[in-house]
Amino acid sequence: MNNIHLYCVICVLLLCSCDRSTEKKTQTTTDGGGKSHVEAKPFKGESFRTADGSSVITPISPEEAEFRLSNGTTLLCKYTEQEDALRVVASVNGTQQVIYFKRVPNGLSNEGMTYLNATAYAEEQQKQKVARERIATMVAESKKESKTLHTMLLPKHTSPYNRSVILGVELVITDVSVNIRKQTTNEIIEQCWYAEIKGHFINPFATRIVAPWLTNEHPKSAFEFDQTTEESARDTVTKLNAALNNWRTRFPELAKQNSE
Repeated sequence: MNNIHLYCVICVLLLCSCDRSTEKKTQTTTDGGGKSHVEAKPFKGESFRTADGSSVITPISPEEAEFRLSNGTTLLCKYTEQEDALRVVASVNGTQQVIYFKRVPNGLSNEGMTYLNATAYAEEQQKQKVARERIATMVAESKKESKTLHTMLLPKHTSPYNRSVILGVELVITDVSVNIRKQTTNEIIEQCWYAEIKGHFINPFATRIVAPWLTNEHPKSAFEFDQTTEESARDTVTKLNAALNNWRTRFPELAKQNSE
């Protein structure tokens, strides 16, 4: 019986020795000189970022985190885990500041700004991609011209670029754009899509020619107006406003986006 007990004890000791040997192998490596050293385990901290990716909080160790601000500056901070928040201590211009990031279901929150965890951020990126594709499709659709609504032969005027006299050009209003083209060849010289109007008009053509008309402030110093031309210009203003408003009715989402 004593021999059996002794045999059992020896087996247990051998098994324990094997376990310890295996554990050491997973924690140590041997370099070229035959010396062993312990490998540091990589820290796997979860990053949190704003929906546009401009600001990111990345824990790099159990005590430190990198906080990248929206202006591109990266701060090395100390942080501690609290029950419902992440307490971050950052040094800004030599002064230590404490920032609390409250834990929310999709990440962290501070002063109304949400820092999304990896899963929520991926979902947000996919959502934004779908939205961009939908808007791009809508813009393309909003540029499909179906009819010309009004044409006005512009009076003789002086080019603001080289002071040359310009004749034979028309202002053409369509259901999706307004443009200036040559009367004889229909070649478009300048064009402004309603879909590209932000607030008022943003491109040089629209600013120089169209925008003053929308406010009934014609550039009389550049154009030679007589009474007939003046009446025609005012009629063109009315038709242009009507065309633009009709387009906005057809594409309210684009119109709202452009007005913001």
